[in-house]
Amino acid sequence: MTMPQADHTGLGWKFAAVVVAGILLLAVPSEGAADSSLEPLKVVKLDGKVCVSTRLLGGFSKTLTETLTSGIPATFSYEIELWSKKPLWADESIASKALERVVTFNSLTSEFQVAQKGNSASWRRTSKDLEEVKKWVTPVEVLPLVSVADLDPKQKYYVRVRAMVKTDQSRSALKSVLLFISSFKVRTGWKQSELFALEDLVSSNASGSSTPPSERAP
Repeated sequence: MTMPQADHTGLGWKFAAVVVAGILLLAVPSEGAADSSLEPLKVVKLDGKVCVSTRLLGGFSKTLTETLTSGIPATFSYEIELWSKKPLWADESIASKALERVVTFNSLTSEFQVAQKGNSASWRRTSKDLEEVKKWVTPVEVLPLVSVADLDPKQKYYVRVRAMVKTDQSRSALKSVLLFISSFKVRTGWKQSELFALEDLVSSNASGSSTPPSERAP
């Protein structure tokens, strides 16, 4: 007598659906900590230029560190803008700059590599010390925006900055293996300085260097 055999087709489809759902869930970008923010902006004059400084707080989380050391690069991007305040009209954009610092991890040498590019001097550094890497990627230090001579002494201005940290599997040498590891993304809101006139700005010597820190290698 032939015993009836159980039909596993439905169970197989259910299992496959669970696996696919899990893969899709892992592929969804992971938003970073909500407490990521920028320090209050400091606007100064240096060598006849208006410069700004700030620092990203909370951007280098445990999740980002784990993702980075798994072989996925992380990019720290900063948008910096100078605006002229127009009480009766829309504010006017005067100048803008962008900084991008890409962090990669070499698992063979256990070294981090940081490369800066954008509207500023390009540089590249390596270190095995994660704390040192954080000091390279989180600050914007005395970044020149515009010449003082190009601004109106009677006008009021303000600077605003925002930052974004994200990972990108497509930039990894192991992208085919890491396809289903979730990405990481943090974006701060705009941080705005107080209104200022040129006469309000103090002069800075940028720690005794003639080259602003954001313009040179750490």
